[in-house]
Amino acid sequence: MVTDHPEHPYKGVRAGAVLVAKGDRLPYSDLGAVLDTWTDRHWLTSAEMHLALAEASLRGYNTGGTAAGFYQSGVEQSFGYWGAGGAATYLQNDTGLPLDYDDPKAAGPINDFVSRITNTVKWDEGASDEIKLEKII
Repeated sequence: MVTDHPEHPYKGVRAGAVLVAKGDRLPYSDLGAVLDTWTDRHWLTSAEMHLALAEASLRGYNTGGTAAGFYQSGVEQSFGYWGAGGAATYLQNDTGLPLDYDDPKAAGPINDFVSRITNTVKWDEGASDEIKLEKII
């Protein structure tokens, strides 16, 4: 359960996972059922648009802003959209890296995933464009 959203607990399966026994995953979240009754659907949020503008700015397009500014705004708007707190603290994180995934249902490493992300969330203007793009993505 995501503590910021106790009314919307979510337990997912990594994309591309090998599902040996479908029954093992029945207690996991069923997105289809949510979409049947959810009326507040957004195909492109303001947060996503700001992150797209961050990428465009990084690639040299005239967007009326900077990659850093749009990146920060995109993250803040995403936190706001989901009702999560702590965006400012998150944006200053210069030590945390994504965790590896260990499938609790599959024996062995068949569905496990080792993160290859080597840079943190905090924006670094001196970083290469490749590193900045990874942050935006």
